[in-house]
Amino acid sequence: MNVFSWVLLILGVLALLILLISYALYRYALVRPRPRKKQKPPAKKWLPHMPRIHEGEAFLDALPSEQVQIFAQDGTPLHAVFYPSQRPEQGKVVLAIHGHKTDGKTNFSVFAKFFYQMGYALLIPDNRAHGNSGGKVIGFGWLDHKDCLLWMQYLRQRMGDPCKILLHGVSMGAATVLMA
Repeated sequence: MNVFSWVLLILGVLALLILLISYALYRYALVRPRPRKKQKPPAKKWLPHMPRIHEGEAFLDALPSEQVQIFAQDGTPLHAVFYPSQRPEQGKVVLAIHGHKTDGKTNFSVFAKFFYQMGYALLIPDNRAHGNSGGKVIGFGWLDHKDCLLWMQYLRQRMGDPCKILLHGVSMGAATVLMA
């Protein structure tokens, strides 16, 4: 083999390697994970916070709630859980958008009691490709920001206009809220 053939071979192998790594990163970051039968234990950095998270989840479980579904502009079904306020006459609601590859109940369990005691209703949606919502690709807030606007429209219709909607996002949810 001459030098030119070796260079072409090396470039071809490098191109294939780059393609494989890119595909693996795409699958890891953007594609909806398959549901697991067994839940992974939390990372060590979360262990000190788990008692508060579990306490908040138990608080949410004890509240009256309603499963809600709307459809995105592209037809994707979007799911949320609505927790009505103790004081609905105030017309206040928190729209809580969760982060990447997590869920709203876990992300907002530590804040839920605070907002609820302040008289807010809570709407905790599952972003696209998360939880009970449809979709196969995670949009890192870009696709979700339009969904956030639809959830706000839903809340205005449900609670009457004017209502006070507080947007609260964690991690990727914060990016979603800022784009909305």
